[in-house]
Amino acid sequence: MLTLFLLSLTGVLASALTAAIGFGGGVILVVVMLVFMPPVVALPMHGAVALVANSARLVLFRRHISWRLWWRFVLLLGPGTAAGLWLFQGLSEEGIKTLIGVFVLTTLLMRQTRFLRNYQFPEWSFIPLGFFIGVLAMTVGAIGILFSAFLIRDELNKEAMNGTLASFAAMGHLVKIVGFGLVGFPFTEHWPIFLVMAPAVILGTIMGRWVHGHFSDRVFLVVFKTVLTLLALRLILWEGILQALWP
Repeated sequence: MLTLFLLSLTGVLASALTAAIGFGGGVILVVVMLVFMPPVVALPMHGAVALVANSARLVLFRRHISWRLWWRFVLLLGPGTAAGLWLFQGLSEEGIKTLIGVFVLTTLLMRQTRFLRNYQFPEWSFIPLGFFIGVLAMTVGAIGILFSAFLIRDELNKEAMNGTLASFAAMGHLVKIVGFGLVGFPFTEHWPIFLVMAPAVILGTIMGRWVHGHFSDRVFLVVFKTVLTLLALRLILWEGILQALWP
């Protein structure tokens, strides 16, 4: 009973954080879930709970979503997931997370150079991005950090960034759930976890939407980049290098 209470409390706080700044809560949620259950259960159930949270956020920000970017992202998401089921059998999770962290930091640092400060990924790049996310969806618990840096764009304000992130994340978790189902994960055996955490993440999302409304675009972008940098460093140092050296 205490476990379910702690998971639901984490769900409220994590989803509130995600709704407020666009991402970040998924990492917290999957870390806490891994404390109470083995990875083979935590990762699929995290996908199911995160789908609910991101679907709720998608509804709240639906008027701001960049559907032009969305359809490009989902075009190869399914084939990427199918490829990931085959490619990542036995591949080091620590190595994958280190590479992700390095990629995110490199993307952010690119924008600080004089020549690339105003660089934005072209819209066509969201097509291979979707494939890449699909490949990694079965291995990495929280996927929001993977595509967050791509959505720092001049034409997207904070609501558009948040809503589009929600639409990407919802589709990413949906294909992850399908993938886990195809490999035989019994979701119905773990319904108490879902039954408790689903309402919690919806409540947290509503709370986070209120907080989001009190950010200016400038403050939101500063917080967004700061959290993204810290999570990337965590992936490199803690979940990557240190876990590989001292598992």
